[in-house]
Amino acid sequence: MWDIFISHATEDKETIARPLSDSLKKKDLRVWYDEFELKIGDSIIDKINEGLLESKNGLIILSPDFFSKNWTKRELNILTTRMIEGNIKLFPIWHNISVEQIKKVNPVLGEIYGISTTKGIKFITDNILEIIRPISSFDSSFSFYKEVIGADNNEERILTKCNFLINIFNSFKKTFKVDNVYINRSLLYLAVDSFFGDVEKLKINMNITILDEHKRASLTIKWINKIRPVQLNDDASVGRNELFVNELFALIAGFGCLDINISSIPEKIIDNYLYSLKYNDLNEKQFSRELYFFEKLYK
Repeated sequence: MWDIFISHATEDKETIARPLSDSLKKKDLRVWYDEFELKIGDSIIDKINEGLLESKNGLIILSPDFFSKNWTKRELNILTTRMIEGNIKLFPIWHNISVEQIKKVNPVLGEIYGISTTKGIKFITDNILEIIRPISSFDSSFSFYKEVIGADNNEERILTKCNFLINIFNSFKKTFKVDNVYINRSLLYLAVDSFFGDVEKLKINMNITILDEHKRASLTIKWINKIRPVQLNDDASVGRNELFVNELFALIAGFGCLDINISSIPEKIIDNYLYSLKYNDLNEKQFSRELYFFEKLYK
């Protein structure tokens, strides 16, 4: 099943449909877009019907050209019916058209709040992502990754940890003003799955039932730094925070496990750890001991 089906007129492909579909795919959404899904020899009608009926959401790029096509009107009718039946959400994107013009052609669509393409691809992508995959809920977002990477751990705790890290990442972006980065959710899932794999191994080796929080914080830092789930947007300018974005996020996440605010720690100490994480292997045993002292000094 696809996360979103994109309906558009051919005339709007270059200016908005293709750039928007590429942007959504980079956020790990499963996008039904004709150029991605149609292969030579396919039945166009069958494939489009499949996309229309097996997508969780519909995105319609409304433009003068969109309303002039019989084919896009057919897609619109199917998507609107599914929305009315409560099966999908519908995201109108206004392209070279006003709300007043839309209401004259289709009063129902005119009552649904949309986003103008004048806001930019990033703005549209971020708004759609927040609705489709809100920070507070990953249940459906990660379901297919479990099979792909062969996770053996209980999925509920993996998703809980992912939620925790996403909330930290959201605050991290605002605090450090790095708006040009995003989380690759498949890599985040892999990092958390690897974290729990190490936790279980240590529990068996140490013959314990609960691993102490400092070791867990250290393993959090280890696997975020190793898997590197934070990615730069294509148009991102690279400053100090972007250069060390995964190392910085790893430290903030590890400290967050212990309720330590990174801003309370001297900048020189943080810089030393950033360079160490980037250019050297992390000794998690040693670092878990150091985290104990960080907690005493800075919490």
